[in-house]
Amino acid sequence: MALALPYCSLGSLDVVVARADEAWRVALALDAATGVAAAHAAGIVVRDVKPANILVDEAGVGRLCDLELAGTPEELEAPVVLEARCGPSRKRRRFEGTPEYLSPEQLAAYFFGEGPDPMRAASTSKSDVYALAVTINEIATTVPPFSDQRVPVSSQTVVEVSYTPRAICRDVIEGKRPTLLGDSIAASRALVRSGWAQRPDDRRAANDFLRGMLDHALSSSRQIVGFEPALRRASSNLRTDTLVIPADVRRPYVDAAVPPPPLLPPAENDARPLSSEELRALEGLGGGAGGPRRSSADEAAVGRRDAMEDFAARVEWSERCACYVVADGHDGDRVARLAATALPPLLARALLATESPKRGVEDFQRLATDEPTAGACVVAALVVGRRLWTVHVGDCRALLLCDSRGFSTRDHSSRSKDISVARAVGASARRFAGVTTVPDAAEFEMPEDAVCLVLGSDGLFAHLSNADVAAVLWKTAPRADLAARALVAAALCHDANGDNVAVVVVYFDDRHLPPHIIIESSFVDEM
Repeated sequence: MALALPYCSLGSLDVVVARADEAWRVALALDAATGVAAAHAAGIVVRDVKPANILVDEAGVGRLCDLELAGTPEELEAPVVLEARCGPSRKRRRFEGTPEYLSPEQLAAYFFGEGPDPMRAASTSKSDVYALAVTINEIATTVPPFSDQRVPVSSQTVVEVSYTPRAICRDVIEGKRPTLLGDSIAASRALVRSGWAQRPDDRRAANDFLRGMLDHALSSSRQIVGFEPALRRASSNLRTDTLVIPADVRRPYVDAAVPPPPLLPPAENDARPLSSEELRALEGLGGGAGGPRRSSADEAAVGRRDAMEDFAARVEWSERCACYVVADGHDGDRVARLAATALPPLLARALLATESPKRGVEDFQRLATDEPTAGACVVAALVVGRRLWTVHVGDCRALLLCDSRGFSTRDHSSRSKDISVARAVGASARRFAGVTTVPDAAEFEMPEDAVCLVLGSDGLFAHLSNADVAAVLWKTAPRADLAARALVAAALCHDANGDNVAVVVVYFDDRHLPPHIIIESSFVDEM
């Protein structure tokens, strides 16, 4: 389902709300409720109501967006046949939505319902009201749901937490809710409780919930000068279907002293494909030599985890220029998926501007700042002629194998007992745990005897040493596709926990590895 919106320069509500004063937060809460009520009046169940899906325009008005999961009740009740996903040959149920905002009946349908997609039929307008109540509570408290109940613990990938999404799902089904707001003009505690009631029939309709918010705001807003009259003018616009809040409710309260984060110049935050001029400039960095012939392949496989969060990408712009990326996601695949597509042009433009790809990771982090919990470890390699640049954040690894030796990047391990690695992109709300986004970069002149380049997620290198990887490739025919599959299979066989695996293999000049090589600890010439 498509939705046309004006440009919303302030970003998503989950970012804006942290710097909004109380009056503005009340207006944003009313905007959120208005959007849900309007959707229901049009016969649409939104299914993904949350602050990240509410954009704020330059006037401070919140606008509901992202109707990818939305549908009419009839569409949601229609049976759906799902095809098998990549990886193990089994059909998987589709989990749609964000666990913290999903209602008990939606979660129960996923875990205990029948059919390939039971969550769709369980999604109703009352499910949206549940998500709206959680959203209003978050706007009032500025605390994401359940985030105050999470404690960082040691884990295999970046920073995981003891209160996992699966645990949240279980507790919501059993009746647990986020920490309830205190005194707020946005909504009363009783109203929020009624919105996230356990039984759908005990919840108000969206328009009744909106009326309750307005009534509470009218009775509580006298302490904010000028706010009560604006709300009273808004109350005169009440219709039987939806309420429209006039712009003067919030415009006086957009704090000019706290401007939105500045937008980067397009050249610094541009993930578009490279232009022909940029490609020619990039090829010039490789010197006069033609460079080795390349053949490459990528492979990814789902382990025993609930979802695939590892991604591999290959962008080969020309015979001389290519970029390879592996990203290992956590708390969802959003940042890892974005890294696989956005990093190659960002790294290339950073290399052209500064002769180092490090700034490309910093630019990417700005693209991923809207993700409060999702993040990823990444490793990328730019190959231009015989020159190789690597950049990595976290415990994904690059390994260059030659006839008589090998070189690998060094994993970013943490000294903290609570964190397994010290660096990652995304996960802006987890900076408190000491995880930084500072990348390491290296420039390397590939030796004439360079055989292959391997990029892998921690699902590969947590179970196979660099020497093990070299041994697997030595036993495999020097074809990139066969080598990538062999590495994934070896990693899955050695991993009792069933971590996901993503691999990129690049062979140079159709060479083959000798039986014994020495693996050095890191690339030389650290930048």
